[in-house]
Amino acid sequence: MTRCSVCGREVNLPFLCNYCGGFYCAEHRLPEYHSCSALGTLQRPVIEGRITSIPFEAPSFERRRLRPSASSRELRDLGIALGVLMLVGLSWQRFIFALSPLMLLGVALGVAPAFLLHEVMHKLTAQRFGAWAEFRLDPFGMMITVISIFSPFFKVIAPGAVMISGYHLTREDMGKIALAGPLTNITLAMVLLALPFHHWIINLAVTFNLFIAFFNLLPFSILDGRKIISWNKLAWAAAFALTVFLFAARAFVF
Repeated sequence: MTRCSVCGREVNLPFLCNYCGGFYCAEHRLPEYHSCSALGTLQRPVIEGRITSIPFEAPSFERRRLRPSASSRELRDLGIALGVLMLVGLSWQRFIFALSPLMLLGVALGVAPAFLLHEVMHKLTAQRFGAWAEFRLDPFGMMITVISIFSPFFKVIAPGAVMISGYHLTREDMGKIALAGPLTNITLAMVLLALPFHHWIINLAVTFNLFIAFFNLLPFSILDGRKIISWNKLAWAAAFALTVFLFAARAFVF
């Protein structure tokens, strides 16, 4: 993999700029989107032996909302990831050594909506902006997630991510796509905390949703938090603060 020279995102098939020689992701592939060193010369054509300045306008693209769809590979990857996260949920509640149909059902209700809705909202938001989007397993993330099944304290939920491709996407688009996942988990946690009754399944669902939101909002590497901060620091701060507040509120409810 090669990292984009602008955002640092790891890219399987990077774009090579023919003007400055740098490698970039789909978002920053065009010269005007990565502050290309040759941009000045591209904007100043020679007319009758004289250099004439002309205003440069970024190309416009027609946005078309894509219909929701899923490939067989995406469904397979989602199924594998969900199975691994079920084991994480069982180990989290220490039910993995005392399995029963009720415990399996409870963990499924606590884990599946938190994970699936997070990824689905990333996908639907990207498709709303006319981009291709599908969930893919990440070998390294899957390995760390599997290791966390056997660790009583170290838990990581990163079996994969929604891959997005769309050369017309802006930084704001990417920020909104990234925010859609954690915001879904925060909303689910708020709804569950507002329920008038308490149960270990609800406690697990709240904890799992908030953990996914907190982990993905960390502003590091390829996590959602980094994309949100690059778009809107206030939006990131509000989402992160609300997640921490809900974690504290959970301690009083359960």
